[in-house]
Amino acid sequence: MVFDAIARQAAERGERMRLSAVRKIRFRRLIRPGERLEISAVREREGPPASYAFRVSVGAEPAASGIMLVERF
Repeated sequence: MVFDAIARQAAERGERMRLSAVRKIRFRRLIRPGERLEISAVREREGPPASYAFRVSVGAEPAASGIMLVERF
């Protein structure tokens, strides 16, 4: 889901991205069907590969976090 959000924004700029790696991922809670997710990703470093710190939350409660590395192709 996180990569899809990053790739969708890149596509709007005419860029294509591919997932290179996921690091420091931490799962904090289960996500149940029907729960509304909030996904945020902030670019920490330009690439290649670009680095995004991401967080997935259910309301104010963190569900997952980590760092995603993506490359243009």
